[in-house]
Amino acid sequence: MEYLGIIGIIGFIYLLWIILKKEKTNNNLINLLALLNITGVLLGVVSGFATIFSILVSAQIRAYNRISVFIAYFCILTMAMKINDLIKGKNKKLWVPLLSILFLFSIWEQIPFASGITYADSTKKYKDKFDSDKTFILQIEKILGNDGMIFQLPYYKFPEMGKVKDLDDYEMFKGYLFSDNIKWSYGGYKGRNSDLWNRYITSLSVKEMLEKISIAGFNGIYIDRKAYTEDEYTKLENEISEITKEKSYISNDKDLVFFDLTNYNNNLKNRYSKEQLENEKNKVLKVLIMSEGFYENEQLENKKWKWMKDSSSIVIENNLNESINVNYVLESVVFSEYPENSDLIVEFNGKKYKYLVNNKGTVLNLSFKLIKGKNMIRLYTNAKRVDSGSDPRKLYLRFENIKEKID
Repeated sequence: MEYLGIIGIIGFIYLLWIILKKEKTNNNLINLLALLNITGVLLGVVSGFATIFSILVSAQIRAYNRISVFIAYFCILTMAMKINDLIKGKNKKLWVPLLSILFLFSIWEQIPFASGITYADSTKKYKDKFDSDKTFILQIEKILGNDGMIFQLPYYKFPEMGKVKDLDDYEMFKGYLFSDNIKWSYGGYKGRNSDLWNRYITSLSVKEMLEKISIAGFNGIYIDRKAYTEDEYTKLENEISEITKEKSYISNDKDLVFFDLTNYNNNLKNRYSKEQLENEKNKVLKVLIMSEGFYENEQLENKKWKWMKDSSSIVIENNLNESINVNYVLESVVFSEYPENSDLIVEFNGKKYKYLVNNKGTVLNLSFKLIKGKNMIRLYTNAKRVDSGSDPRKLYLRFENIKEKID
């Protein structure tokens, strides 16, 4: 279902002809490309090798049609080599204008007129957006210079997280496209340390988040409003502005917002000696906190909480030197939705701690000394599941005012 273009099609037919005539050419690379081309076709075609592999080995690989990108490469590379031979031949003056016409035609025929989209339509539709994004990013680079390091909001998994309100996958890459020197936080592959760090940092309160990204070296915040409701991004921006004492810079189309953290960073760093700041930076960057079995943060006015399933885990990856002693601290008030007592069991390093919880709330104040490497805290309960109506989530305990820190 993928179109190779006229150049690719000619190359594709030529490579098939080489295979079908069963005679090798004098060019070993073209012979290899012919084999790769037919192999790609047999892999990607319906009921081809991919289907056999899925049945006999693993069905985890998907979208074998993406081999079309490689097939296109094999075909276009073949044509490039053949054209190179023609240009070097005796009739160079004849081939150059003919090939120029062919290439102009190949570019023209890639414009999708059949879909009703013309170049003029595309320009009209995207020009204002493109110019707004470009102006915004270039202004950030002008403000921060070559040392720009931007933390991006919202937290957005890469790749293929799916749409978040009006924000699509990969839109947060636009900073990379328009800037030459700025570093950006988006794009850490999901499940890896960079992604887990971003997820943890954005789960914190705005005040804690600002402190940690500042210590880590970020000197700016970028917000894409399309991922938020108007109330959400207004509240977020007001909070950042109040804490940093900075005004926002807003893109022409009002979608993107930037806060310069330079002054905030300088004020924060003045609280520490050089050695203390380095220690704090190590803690922020080298101690990763990951959790499973908890749902996303929820908030109503000044009240914040997250729900836990009947079992959960908190994993702390401690990559600091063994000589540095650190503790993981968790503070919260835990509620069930029922008056009768239930058990909350906390397990760490083979030791179990039991807490009684009910709808009146139980203060949880945990502190665990971390070893180098992976540390796991398991939590589980025998509380009854909350009757949440049409909400499909498995809700058992509510953790309010959660505070996590590394001491």
